[in-house]
Amino acid sequence: MKTKITALITGLMLFAAMIPSAAMAAESSGKYVEMIPTKIYQGKEHVPKISGTISDSDPILFDGYRGKIYQVPFTESGLIDVKIGNVRGTGSLNVAYGKKENLSDKWEEQLKIENGLRHNLQLSSAKAGEQLYIAICSKAPSFQVSFDLEARLYPAADRTIRLNTTEYLGVTPIAKSQTYRFTAKETGYIKVNYYTGEEDATFALLDNNKKQISKNIARSYDGGLPLYFGVKKGTTYYLRLKNVQDQSGTGPYRLYLRNTKIKEKSGATKKKSVSIKRNKKIKGYVLSGKKGHDWYKVKVKKSGKVKFYLKNYMSGQCYIDLYNKKGKKVKSLRQKTVDADGYIESKTKYGRLSKGTYYIKIYTKDKRESGAYTLKWK
Repeated sequence: MKTKITALITGLMLFAAMIPSAAMAAESSGKYVEMIPTKIYQGKEHVPKISGTISDSDPILFDGYRGKIYQVPFTESGLIDVKIGNVRGTGSLNVAYGKKENLSDKWEEQLKIENGLRHNLQLSSAKAGEQLYIAICSKAPSFQVSFDLEARLYPAADRTIRLNTTEYLGVTPIAKSQTYRFTAKETGYIKVNYYTGEEDATFALLDNNKKQISKNIARSYDGGLPLYFGVKKGTTYYLRLKNVQDQSGTGPYRLYLRNTKIKEKSGATKKKSVSIKRNKKIKGYVLSGKKGHDWYKVKVKKSGKVKFYLKNYMSGQCYIDLYNKKGKKVKSLRQKTVDADGYIESKTKYGRLSKGTYYIKIYTKDKRESGAYTLKWK
């Protein structure tokens, strides 16, 4: 008999050891139920669900409301997002959230009791060590409601981010800036798409030593204009994000960096200009922190009208100048510029040219401006 009891106890201990840690994410600490949030970086992480139930037999929390209070710790600085789903039962369901002392401030919200619905309970930014409290409760004379909870934490710490992947970001309300490290896989340019909630933000590119090599580029939250930076394969950079604010109510920020390879064949000087044929589109790039010129040449076989199309993939200004064979700048051409919200998208120089060879210089006036371009003439 003693042998059987010992074997049973051993079996129970082994079974308990096999329970996943996610299933133990919610632990009661007296008056509160602690719920550890799952850290989210790319949005593909598994978030365990924690089941809960409240009823009219629960203790009174405040103002006649009965239920449970969940305590969600900020294990890191950032943004916490709590969702409730699979709500089912009878009676009514209310939630109140914030700091512990604010739970009874009558800013509760009533939720529908309907299976399949998911509600976002709270979005809150804070620094590490702070706590978010969520009261799930009811004031109905008779009620019993079951639900599932999910808690996500979007860390605000500086980190390495992946290329060609959406990265989710939290922010620290007290931080002046945050930086994100990446290494270029291809020589060419980086296109940065972003979401910063309802806040304007300022971006800059830093080198491997965190020295700024681009201008500060301000973007409004509703502008939607991407950022462009010229980069070299195998080189490590930092993208700095400034002027970030409290994310409460806006959701996590997002970054998406796409690295595009550019095979450039150009000359570094006028004497080394590379020929380009009519109607053939060529591509080039300008590296961040390095001022330089790209030279090309064209042969106009017959006097007449010509057009030079310059498409800009830069966070700044890209210029095009035309020179004759004697090295004198051609000033007779007109210029048409297409821009959006102050950002130059393209430039076209057009007019009449005599038969002969001409030289094209593509350049930036400031070494802090970089990116890529396409050029075609006809």
